[in-house]
Amino acid sequence: MVLKGAAQTIGPLAIDDRRTPILNNLPRAQRVLDARLAYWQVPAEASPVAYIVWYNSGRGGEYGWAKAGELEILPGLPPEEKVFNVRDYGAKGDGLTFDAAAINAAMATSVQAGGGVVFLPPGVYPAATLTVPAGVTLRGASRDSSILYGTGTSNEPWRRNLLSVNLSARSGLEHLYLQGGTVGLGPDRGSGNVILYPSEPPTEYVTIADCRLNPWAEDPVTRVPRTQNTGLPNAIDGRNTRYLRINGNLIETGTVYVFFADHLEVIGNTFPGIAGGMCSFQMRISNSLIDSNTFVEGAERLVLYP
Repeated sequence: MVLKGAAQTIGPLAIDDRRTPILNNLPRAQRVLDARLAYWQVPAEASPVAYIVWYNSGRGGEYGWAKAGELEILPGLPPEEKVFNVRDYGAKGDGLTFDAAAINAAMATSVQAGGGVVFLPPGVYPAATLTVPAGVTLRGASRDSSILYGTGTSNEPWRRNLLSVNLSARSGLEHLYLQGGTVGLGPDRGSGNVILYPSEPPTEYVTIADCRLNPWAEDPVTRVPRTQNTGLPNAIDGRNTRYLRINGNLIETGTVYVFFADHLEVIGNTFPGIAGGMCSFQMRISNSLIDSNTFVEGAERLVLYP
């Protein structure tokens, strides 16, 4: 018996000859040994991929091989998740204290521990620019109760960068409210509050799930909420990515731009109808699925370029 997969071929496999006839009317789960079956074990060196199982009857030499079935070996269960609470690193979540240093400290500890979840309990966490390291997920209690609130500024004269969250490979955002991204000043320019900038090799395995994104919350100078279209800030700006998942989010304002993506998922997101919303997927989007998204009135647009 031989296993043939895309990654490797393993064989011949040892056949267990301990076959004892048993009654055919026993339940399937009790048919441990059956004279009509050949038993074998998956070898420890088998990689977690899909295989075709080939069996040789012993007759006809090379012509005796027949396909016996298909087998997919899955990876083992992931290790138990490590959770780092930002409150343990000094974050207040009171809406007044600048909590970026505490959040960064929790993420740094997570990296030292080999990755994990940095948890933001319910509260309002003022921050400016955060970079989520590889292997780290920034997670809140819910997208209504755990709020990252932008308070930063930018040296660029045409805008103030209130909140930017930069994502690395194998990182993610879950159950968070990101409020206060960038509002264009002067020319209609804007940046975003979730950024995946170009990198070589591509940024891979990034998840943005069940978040609430509002990069257009208020004027960066007067702090007065803006309700008119004075620019198109980006809620998500993803470039050169593989296995990027944007699923189940509420994108209140801002645009979603994705360039050069492979295995992109954009599923179950809601755009509630505030002017200026746009999804644009362009410049080689391959092996991807865009499905079950809701656009509610307003000036939303879904743009697909070659």
